[in-house]
Parts: sequence; C-alpha cells; structure tokens
Amino acid sequence: MVFTSSATEARRIQRCWPETAGRVKAVGLHTPRDLLEAGERRPVGVDDTPFLLVVGRLNVRKNLARLVEAFLASPQSASTRLLVVGQPDGLGELVPADDARVAVLSHIDDAELAWLYRHARAFVFPSLDEGFGLPLVEARTMGAHIIASDIPVFRELGLADGYFDPRSVSDIRRALDELPVVAPAHAPVTTSWSDTVAGIRTAALERLAAPARR
Repeated sequence: MVFTSSATEARRIQRCWPETAGRVKAVGLHTPRDLLEAGERRPVGVDDTPFLLVVGRLNVRKNLARLVEAFLASPQSASTRLLVVGQPDGLGELVPADDARVAVLSHIDDAELAWLYRHARAFVFPSLDEGFGLPLVEARTMGAHIIASDIPVFRELGLADGYFDPRSVSDIRRALDELPVVAPAHAPVTTSWSDTVAGIRTAALERLAAPARR
C-alpha cells in the first residue's frame, strides 16, 4: 500500500504510477505536537500593528510574488503588515526588503509561530499547488481566519473561509479587500497524530481483508 496525505495527492500518484491504482490511501496530516505544546511568545520585532500571515518555503510554487503585489496595491497595506515566515528553498522568490509593510521572519520557533497564528488578522495561503498544505491545518488548529488559493487540495480540506485564483493578482487583492475589519474568532480545532496513525492502521487492515471479502 501507499499512504499519502490527501485524496488529491493520491490521484496524482496513481496518474504517475498506474500500477498503484487501488493501493493508494489518503490518511491526512495533523498539527505537530511540538507546535500544540509550545505555548506562545511574541517574536522579537513584531509590534502591535495588525498583520496578515504567510507560512511556507520561499519558492516559486508558494506564489509569494503575486501575493506581495496584490497586498501592496490593496488598501489593507495602509494599516496592516504582511509577515512571511519561511526560508529560501529551490527557486526562491524575492520579497521586497525595502518596504516596511512586508517582512520576512526567517528564524521562528514553535512558540513564536503559535503566537503569530493566534494573533494574525488572517492567514493567507497563495500556493499554486500543494500535496496537502500543513500550514492550513496549523492555522485552523490555532483558530485563525483563512483565505487560500482555489486549488483542489484546499477545497478538499475545506478549512478556508474564502478562496481566490492564485494566478490572478487582481483576484488575490479582491480577497484581501473583502477581509473583515476584525478577524472572526474560530474555536481551535483539536487534532492529534494518533488520528493519522489510526487511519493508517485502518487502511492497512481494510487492504488485508479485501481478498477475503472477494
């Protein structure tokens, strides 16, 4: 069997390797225990200015260039900052370093990340493609308001409050402009790695039982 994070990724695997058809099982992912148990601490240099949050590797797939362009063109940027948590990875994207409205936080520990999720006006996930998108689950676990790319895996997870076309700067700006003045409060979602393990065990048992049923 092949275990994967999402049904979207399961379909991708089966397209690339047809011999796996019927043997790929999506079991999901959950917020890491270290993040759940870290407490929270405000990162150094982050003041009381409202902010939007992005979390992920700084590469082309994460689509940060379009998000930054949309943010700087939006009225949101007059009173809100865009905080980007991540480090360069592969074909990195340039994030304007000469504009105080956009800041890259490269070295953030779990307690600081938890604080950012819980205090963000919104979590924004502009990726062009993902196999799952763990930060989306982390953000919802921490109770953040979420807007995200309208891509199959994010629709599958169903955790975002709003969606936008990730290839359209104007549509990203539209989603930013429609954000409520005050982010709605979401109850944190309790998740655990044991849920994923249970899914793996169930899938394996179902696979083993299948020949007997036939």
